[in-house]
Amino acid sequence: MFKKLLVVCFCLLSLNSLFAQFDPTKIDIVRDKYGVPHIFGKTDAEVAYGLAWASAEDDFKTSQQSLMAGKAVLAKYKGKEGAQIDYIVHLLRIPELVAEKYDSDLSPDFKKLLEGYCAGMNAYAAKHPKEVLMRNIFPVTPKDMIQYSVLQLCVLSGADKALGSIFKGTIPLLENYKAAGSNAIAMNSRKTADGQVYLDINAHQPLEGPVAFYEAHLCSEEGWNIIGANFPGAPCILHGCNENLGWAHTVNAPDKLDVYQLEINPSNKLQYIKVSKKETTRPRFC
Repeated sequence: MFKKLLVVCFCLLSLNSLFAQFDPTKIDIVRDKYGVPHIFGKTDAEVAYGLAWASAEDDFKTSQQSLMAGKAVLAKYKGKEGAQIDYIVHLLRIPELVAEKYDSDLSPDFKKLLEGYCAGMNAYAAKHPKEVLMRNIFPVTPKDMIQYSVLQLCVLSGADKALGSIFKGTIPLLENYKAAGSNAIAMNSRKTADGQVYLDINAHQPLEGPVAFYEAHLCSEEGWNIIGANFPGAPCILHGCNENLGWAHTVNAPDKLDVYQLEINPSNKLQYIKVSKKETTRPRFC
């Protein structure tokens, strides 16, 4: 019993250390008549905290499953079905990649956004323990979020098809994390009847699940005044606009990856056979 109390106390201390720097009383979430959250705070990171809280209020279950995928623990919740995702996360060495690149490749400002979002998610989990789907998935860390983002990018780059061909089958669960497609049309003021500039963002995404868009308005004293949408687990707007510009993403099919079939050296399984273009009849081992 004493050990259990120590574990509980440690978890609470970990949660407090992650979101103690944010004061929720300084963050306002105002919902319009459609339920869309308009989130106001002094800093961008505080607004990211509010975004995490608002999205958890609306669909905490999906956000948790997305983060489980990033942490490679989805099998503990979904069993065999989730084990596919966990295997892929480790096969692609996503945790190792994030651990290696996190400090060097992400800006301090973006890390603050991640910290704010994680703090909001962890705070919501601490206040609503009955909504937590599985023990030990909290606290969520910025690296967990980036691991999930890398997984999504791998899927968008065609990893699902590549792995399906390697395994001579399909990986149906990856479809849940795949963007379906979209249209984005920008119209110059010289081409419109009223002389205004328009951006038409028409995203072809499902109405629910990890790649369903979540609409929000983010406003901070540091300069954020953005309206648009993101995916569960993202600390910022992915499709949207501010007073000066708009942005969108579309899905296309460029050649983003290559798959190679290697022949292993029968006398040393740590080597594969390489045949040079000039010496097609004389294999050498690498």
